[in-house]
Amino acid sequence: MTSKANKYEHLCGVYERLIAEPGFSPEEKLLFEKQLAKLQAEMAYAPFPQALKEREFGKALSLAINHPSMLLEFLRRLPKSMKYRLAARRVGGNVR
Repeated sequence: MTSKANKYEHLCGVYERLIAEPGFSPEEKLLFEKQLAKLQAEMAYAPFPQALKEREFGKALSLAINHPSMLLEFLRRLPKSMKYRLAARRVGGNVR
């Protein structure tokens, strides 16, 4: 399920169903709500790096202008991404 293009929608649906389930404690539901919020934020951010990967720079620029937080999130994640990419190149692996 997590390798599919619409993985975020599926996972959000799972958390929404868990939140609605009466058998969980309020603490557990709060954890589900936090995970759901993280997934929704990731779902909103995902088009920006995807546009960059596909070299659709006009689309990426439009997203950054309309949602400046995407650019800030990209810059926040950049060091970890570069470290991953450099390590993959060093060992001859492919970058996802």
